[in-house]
This record gives sequence, structure tokens and C-alpha cells, in this order.
Amino acid sequence: MAALIKTLSTQLPKFAMTTKTAVVKFSKTQLAKDLAPPTLADLPAVIASVKNGVSMLPRYKELLNVPTKVALVNAAVCTEILCWFFCGEIIGRRSIIGYKLPKQ
Repeated sequence: MAALIKTLSTQLPKFAMTTKTAVVKFSKTQLAKDLAPPTLADLPAVIASVKNGVSMLPRYKELLNVPTKVALVNAAVCTEILCWFFCGEIIGRRSIIGYKLPKQ
């Protein structure tokens, strides 16, 4: 136990400094800047985007005039995608019903 504590006391500060260096380097990258939450300076751009989306709504009424055959094909494709998603979920959890929880 003493050896474990001695090892941790010597290795933990090195690990912390390495992690701190990595975090500082990441915070200076463009990806970190893109993932940052919006600021008040971004508010005009957000409002313009919402106005643009609202102005596009009348164009979506054209989707209501789709022929039945095309709508059925689109529904079949959506159903197939949904079934593949469910098959992937079943494969991922290795069980048809629910996740296997550890017994307490």
C-alpha cells in the first residue's frame, strides 16, 4: 500500500501537468472556438437566421403536393432506415429487450 501511495504521489503531478498542457493547447484551437457557447455579439446573426427560416416556410407547402407513389416510396425508405437503426441498437446492446444491468 505504501508503494502505491508513493507511486501515485510521484506520477499524479506529472499526469496533471500533462493534462493541463493538453487542455490549454486545445483551448487555443479553432475547434474549441467553434464549440464555445454563443455570446451576445452572436445575437444579431441568430436573429437573422431565424428570420430567414421563417421566410422560407411558404416554400415548404410544396411538399404537400407530392404524388402518392412518391410519398409511399419515401415512407418505405424511412421505415427501412428506422429498422436498420433498431437492428443496430439490438446488436449494440447484445439483447433484444433492454440493457443488462448488474445485479446489486
